[in-house]
Amino acid sequence: MGRRSDASLALSFVAVALLACGGAVRIPALTAKGKQVTVSPNQQVEACKELGPVEADHGSGCEPLGLEGAREGAEANLRNKAAEKGANYVRLTEEQRPHESPGCRTRTWVLKGVAYACPPTD
Repeated sequence: MGRRSDASLALSFVAVALLACGGAVRIPALTAKGKQVTVSPNQQVEACKELGPVEADHGSGCEPLGLEGAREGAEANLRNKAAEKGANYVRLTEEQRPHESPGCRTRTWVLKGVAYACPPTD
């Protein structure tokens, strides 16, 4: 009986550890160029060159499985993607938070915007 309870205890510990690790949120690192990108819904873009739409997400799956997303992670991914296009500014047009949908509570943050190359401001 002692072996069975020890095995059950060990299995329970492993299950709890896996659940705890699965819930940890990792924010992606910004690239050097991604650090130079500003994200905002407000900036005037008349003097800027439009480079096209850009979209990024962070997290995946449905609760309780999948990876929990964070807005900061979605923004880091958005900034990095915009930088790859040569942008230094993204006009944010849409923000989707984790939400309920039929049969699933999604764990993903999604940010959408338009990338621009803007002249430097002094």
